Amino acid sequence: MTLLSKCGVAVTLTMMMFEATALNNVDKYQMPTSAVSVNESNDTRSKNEEGKAFVFDVGKLLGNGKKNRANPLINNNVSLDNGVFGLMYGTTISEMTALFGVPTSEYKIDEEHTLYSYGRNLWVLTKHNRVIRIQNDNRWIPKRLSNYMAFDERPTNNWVIGKDVKKGDSKKTLIERLSGSFVNDTTYRIQNKETGIYIDIELALASVSKDEDWTVYNYVYGHVDDESDITLSSFPDNVISYQDLYTIIIDNRLEEESTNIGELKLSPIFTAATQHGNLLFVYDNHLAIISSDNEIEKVLLSNAFFDTKAKATKWRYGELYSRQSSNLIKKMFEDKIFELADNYWELDLKGFKYDLIFDKSATGEMELAEIEFQAF
Repeated sequence: MTLLSKCGVAVTLTMMMFEATALNNVDKYQMPTSAVSVNESNDTRSKNEEGKAFVFDVGKLLGNGKKNRANPLINNNVSLDNGVFGLMYGTTISEMTALFGVPTSEYKIDEEHTLYSYGRNLWVLTKHNRVIRIQNDNRWIPKRLSNYMAFDERPTNNWVIGKDVKKGDSKKTLIERLSGSFVNDTTYRIQNKETGIYIDIELALASVSKDEDWTVYNYVYGHVDDESDITLSSFPDNVISYQDLYTIIIDNRLEEESTNIGELKLSPIFTAATQHGNLLFVYDNHLAIISSDNEIEKVLLSNAFFDTKAKATKWRYGELYSRQSSNLIKKMFEDKIFELADNYWELDLKGFKYDLIFDKSATGEMELAEIEFQAF
């Protein structure tokens, strides 16, 4: 059934042919492979009854008061000998969880690399299930998603490098207290030449006035053999249909039932505990779901969560799809739309309230970039 017959609206034949071209012959999208499993003898992860990807049970992170129940940090030191709070290069995932507890999030980047976080200020990159990099700032998860993530109430951002270099210390203080050298204008490195372990200390301007206003801002702990940047997950350049998801949610609404996340039969590439005690699952570059007690609470669709270069890929959900013309949407649902801003509309449709976010195209036309809605 075409959009024209579904909606009973009059649009020109030329516009319909143009919009249909990008969405005809929708390929069956193959979801990313399941997150890599660890050796069963050291497996600290769980697999749910629906058989989805192995992930840490991040729900164990939260108690009744939604507070982190993990072990307290053994220290707040970052050093070549101590690693980060006692976690060192080459340690296993099992050793990491024994020290820090269950991670807040897990992101399967590729077949070799997995990223874990504890709150928003401690990020651990692993390769073949061993730690290769630890840092305090997030360079992988877009803010659009990380804003949902739970905090870690331990003082992970109150770190000390060496004996007495802290966040906010001046560039002068850094050079006086730690022996190293600048690898670029804003990164100061200390390194053990024998072991290859290094700590990059990154500076930021506290103001824009003087050179002495450069202060210690971030750290990156790792090994010279594993210091290359890790490319984010790559995503297929095709048309992605979420019509199965649409049908399941609509059918359940008609039956006045919620949708269990196990009905989707999808494998997430990223999962995280949220600050409100729910779970966030991200399945690819475009689809994210927040669940509460295994029921889908919120659905988010975006042109690109991770890989902005893959914006050529199109997604479709019901009658809505990526880069859909705002003019066409208005013609289709004119009496159901509330225009709250040029780039933000609300759409009441089939019992759901959709938040629609638009971007301006190269031609100046507003096009659909994101959808967000409550599933029950």
